[in-house]
Amino acid sequence: MRAIRIAVPYDSETPFNSCGLLKLDAAVKEAGGRLDVTVYPSGVIASEGESLEQVVTGHLDAAVAGPAFLGTWYEPAAVMEAPYAFESLEEMNEAAHSEVGQRIWDGFLAETGVRVLDTWWLGARHLMTQKPVRSPADLKGVRMRVPDNRLHMAGAAAMGATPMPVPLGETYIGLQQGLISAVEGPINTSDSNGFQEVTDYITLTGHIRTPVPILINENVWQAIPETDRQILQEQLVRLGDEAERCVEELDAQILDRWVRSGEITVVEDADIDAFRESVRSSVPDQFVWADTYRLLTH
Repeated sequence: MRAIRIAVPYDSETPFNSCGLLKLDAAVKEAGGRLDVTVYPSGVIASEGESLEQVVTGHLDAAVAGPAFLGTWYEPAAVMEAPYAFESLEEMNEAAHSEVGQRIWDGFLAETGVRVLDTWWLGARHLMTQKPVRSPADLKGVRMRVPDNRLHMAGAAAMGATPMPVPLGETYIGLQQGLISAVEGPINTSDSNGFQEVTDYITLTGHIRTPVPILINENVWQAIPETDRQILQEQLVRLGDEAERCVEELDAQILDRWVRSGEITVVEDADIDAFRESVRSSVPDQFVWADTYRLLTH
């Protein structure tokens, strides 16, 4: 029986894993597949960027990595994680499965030898701070934790902040000690890391909606019998839909709990248009995919 190892950067409690990937092995076997699928959450094998590199080099079978990290190997892929590229989950999914999206995934495969099997939903990214933030001007001088890649740093700067690339595991203590004073990310990921304990406000910017690729080394993929490939892909699509529903439900529940407990105050009067306009006027032209971004946001 063929064994497949998948490295995932997200905590096992996030619905991406709990409703999705951690059920994959059982789902494949139940469907008659002859694969042993082992998922390693919480970055235990390597960081997001490192695990992607290991899949590219063939030292790891499969991984989950955001398009911004894919962009370090094939620049056009990063557009799928660009801030304010998509206004809704529906727009995001449509783009990921469109002709434009497939062209990007095919280009990534040709460049790296890594195939995108499916794209999943982690949740819209929002802004959590220790003071109320209503516009880009309110973020001036605010040190905001971002993932360590060029796109997220450019997006944070365009939103008005000073971007600070800090490992996710060090973010809580960074907020607690005042080394950083803001963080952005999906609500469920923020909750599993306890960021509501060390911030006071959330601004529902929804600035990034990312189709997160499930990736596999092409040599590994071709070595899997065709029937098992089909079963694996079908179960990924089915569980991805299930995880998507879990994300939407859980994010709403978490936000309601935060507000009712008084842990977090929602900034109700933020000028989201100002954030969007600031990003769209400055970020795309820093990258080779500016024309694709404008096609997606027309």
